[in-house]
Amino acid sequence: MSYGTPQGGGRRRGRRTVFARFLTDDGTESGDHKAAGDYSGPPKRFWIETQGEERSLHVASLLFQIQDASVTRSGDYGGMNALGTGLTLDVRDAAWVVKRELIGGLKIKTNGHFMRHTYDVRDVDFGAGREFLLARFSFCVCDHTVVLEQGERLTVTLNDDFSQLDGHTFLAQGYVGQREDS
Repeated sequence: MSYGTPQGGGRRRGRRTVFARFLTDDGTESGDHKAAGDYSGPPKRFWIETQGEERSLHVASLLFQIQDASVTRSGDYGGMNALGTGLTLDVRDAAWVVKRELIGGLKIKTNGHFMRHTYDVRDVDFGAGREFLLARFSFCVCDHTVVLEQGERLTVTLNDDFSQLDGHTFLAQGYVGQREDS
């Protein structure tokens, strides 16, 4: 895992293949991306990794979406009480060894913890129905991305009961690395 600087100091030269992929329970685009289950026993991992002929993935941002009856309290997670164990965000190798912790070894247990790490958190209420908490990790703020080489995984690990949530997903956005990017 490394950090990459986009070509031209943040300006795009040539064509790049951009992607938006959900983190799934098997790392593929066909895996389950719905993370609203009970993972209080063995931890559950959701991740992305390179697919097929891709040399690398340059992840610019990771969006968390929590859907619930109410998500406005900072001490809750979604509309639930604060999590006991929480979730982690890191890059792991093919043997599941952590190569880099992306939130400093801390865990996210509340809506307020997203503010500590992302500074880009929104509570969206459409007036009727469920509310959404949207949090975006923007790795590209300083013209850098999280680079996943072949065999590396951007991983969210859950180890609590998330089954009370109406929705819970993680969406990575970025571009596929070319020979000169990798």
